[in-house]
Amino acid sequence: MDWHRLGRGPYSGKTLLEIMFQVQDPDYVLDGLEKGEFAGAVREEAAELCRRAAQIRVDSDVTVYYRVSDGAYCGLAMVPKSSPEHPECERDSAARTEGYFDLTVLRRIVPKDKLATLRLMLAFEHHCLDEGTTLAHFFDNPKNFLSSASGRQAA
Repeated sequence: MDWHRLGRGPYSGKTLLEIMFQVQDPDYVLDGLEKGEFAGAVREEAAELCRRAAQIRVDSDVTVYYRVSDGAYCGLAMVPKSSPEHPECERDSAARTEGYFDLTVLRRIVPKDKLATLRLMLAFEHHCLDEGTTLAHFFDNPKNFLSSASGRQAA
């Protein structure tokens, strides 16, 4: 995908992909889309980037559990469906997704934790990406995401 550079604002000259993963300010993109701060091609790119962030393909046999404690993100677990750990993970988690990873889920369940999305993004990068693969490179490949038609909501 060819990403447009912003012409104004605090990140003038940067693409949304760079802002999200090199500057590490995912909330700028997520909030900007929600508030209608982007227009034209940049708005379409923001919508696609946010869709991808919410629908990262993982093994269909894996459940991702998002853990929260005292109103803040505190970890995640990626558990094969055949694992006996499910009841414990279910009890200790605020949300789960099956067969996909959602970088936006914490915005809904711990909205006051302003660093939650960034910490979840860094955890995903550490646990799920091959060595040498950057998040920006990963996000630039549409094959890493569920198709638009199979969008899902975290439980």
